[in-house]
Parts: sequence; structure tokens; C-alpha cells
Amino acid sequence: MDEATAPLATDHLPPGTELLDLAAERAVTFRAGGGYRYTYRGPRLTAADWDRYFSGIEVSSENRGKKVVDVINVSSSGAEMVRHWVARVEGYAGDLISDPEWKKYLPPGHLNVVFAALCQVAVRPRTGPLDPRRVEVELDADWFHPQTLARMRTSGLIHRFAPPSAEHLRRYDNATTQTILERGTVGGVKGGGGKTIYPPRQRILIGFYDELVQSVEGYGLAGQPLASAEQVRREMDDFHKVIAVNPLFAPSDLDDPAAEEQEAA
Repeated sequence: MDEATAPLATDHLPPGTELLDLAAERAVTFRAGGGYRYTYRGPRLTAADWDRYFSGIEVSSENRGKKVVDVINVSSSGAEMVRHWVARVEGYAGDLISDPEWKKYLPPGHLNVVFAALCQVAVRPRTGPLDPRRVEVELDADWFHPQTLARMRTSGLIHRFAPPSAEHLRRYDNATTQTILERGTVGGVKGGGGKTIYPPRQRILIGFYDELVQSVEGYGLAGQPLASAEQVRREMDDFHKVIAVNPLFAPSDLDDPAAEEQEAA
């Protein structure tokens, strides 16, 4: 598995065992190319880092004569985010980081592996009925411990939100259905085609998070839990914001009505 992470042990932390330190250095380690280990290290990921990724996402559909070409490009944007973020690497031959331009030599496959590891956060399945007056979303996140490089899974990362309003839903619908049409010369015919661009929606989700979040559990700074909604808005990792707030508008845990009918029969 040359360009994929080798299996790494994951220590599972029960809720409340340890706060996920948002200010800590981020590290990712993996094995590739015959089992050699590589490690990437950098500071905490900032809003500017995540905006670099979100801004580089390309989702489009283009008319080329009688063909329609769809493009979904997220990996190159993630790789460039890692290239900009990483402060040092370990494991490469030839004293790589002594070269002033060492970042440009980082293998794209390795950059993609690191980006995927930095995005290991997902919504935890709900264990009880939803209270629509105070919506709770729980996340699981895998982070590498910056000192030991052990891969840690933290559960019990709870985000509490005020319920979204009709205006929030209207703005969400507008953002997720918005397209940009670029007209021009396509297939040799002036004005005969064009490209439809689907803008990323992460920025509006981050805005919704900041407007609706009330409190969180499981996160901290230097061992102290986040104490206020204002501190949460300021310190929370933007990727966690996107993952946590999205279920308020696009729930992924809906049961299949057809399956329920078969079960009842």
C-alpha cells in the first residue's frame, strides 16, 4: 500500500476522559512505500487554513459540444492546504527540510493521506429522541497525539444549538441551490455552451454555526473547557463547525420508509 496509510492502532477515549485541545499542535503519521514511516507536523489549523481548502473546491458541469463533463475536485485543494500548513516533516531521505523549497517536493499522494487524516471527524449516531428545542449533535474525532503520535479517538464531542429559523432554512436553500453560469466559446461555437459552477457551501454553514451554537462539551484550550458561546465561536475548528451544524439542515440518519413497511409486514 504505497500511498495509503498502514493500519494504525486507535485508542478510544470515553466521554469526559480528556478534552480535545483545540490549541495543540497537529500531527499525522503514516506508513507508505514498504513500511517506512512519515510524520507531518504543524500548528493548529486556523480559519484561514480551512478557507484555503474550501475556496479551492471545484464542482462544475461543462457543456463540450454534445457532451457534458462534470468535475468534482477536492483532493488538490486539500493537498495544497496541507502543503501550506505543514511546518516540518520527518522520515524522508536526504535531509529534505534543509532545502529552502522542501515543501514543493512533498509527494501529492502523501499530502492527500495527511489531509484525509486531518478530516477524521464524523457525526455519532443518535442514541435517543431529538429535542427540537435544543438540538444536540455529537461527534467522534480521530487526532494524533502530538507527542506520542498515538492515534486517539475522542467521543462525546457535543455541540448544542438553538433551532434554526425559517430564515436560516431560506438562506440554506439559496446557498445550496445556487449556481454560476459562465458563457463563452465551447466546442468551437461562440456562446454555444458554458460551464455551470456550484459554489462551496461551507462558509454559510460556518456562519450558521456561529449564529446557532449555544455550548459544547469535550473541547478545551490548555486543559480548560470552552466556557462560553463566544469562546466556542472564536476557538472551534472550522471543519468541526461544518460537520456539526450540517445535520440541522440535512440529516443523514433518516430511516428508510420502505424498510419500515417491510418490517411491519
